[in-house]
Amino acid sequence: RDGLTQTFNKKYFLDTLNKEFAYCLRHRVPLSLIMFDVDHFKKINDTSGHQMGDFVLTQISKRVTTTIRTEDLLARYGGEEFTILMRESDQSQAFTCAERCRRAVSNTPYKQSGVEVRATISLGIATLLDTDMVESEELVAAADKCLYQAKKNGRDRTEAPEKPT
Repeated sequence: RDGLTQTFNKKYFLDTLNKEFAYCLRHRVPLSLIMFDVDHFKKINDTSGHQMGDFVLTQISKRVTTTIRTEDLLARYGGEEFTILMRESDQSQAFTCAERCRRAVSNTPYKQSGVEVRATISLGIATLLDTDMVESEELVAAADKCLYQAKKNGRDRTEAPEKPT
């Protein structure tokens, strides 16, 4: 577990991802990955201090934990970046979950020692189902690419690949 947020750590996430990826390929069921990070997190640390930054991270992880399904895996990927692994969830289901998480985070004021900050998250989604992905790292790269797109398109939003028509 991550020492600060008590979510799963990156190693546990990567180990689980490899198992889930193989399972979903073998059984031809979807596997979705949501990657998100806190928008302008450095500004929170710089203006309100690192203790407030740590507080915001722990509160966001608690908020997201109560928003996702019990069987979904929330992990701290690094710094202010997190992942949510969703077995047997297609892109549409992952998008619905991501938007629920985004709203839960942005609708919460984060107050500590009389100081209040607002935080938002940007999210990227990738789904494994009838794709040409053969390595779990490709799923991470695809989700990360969509996360980057969410940040580029204004932050506080969810991005997913265009569905083929």
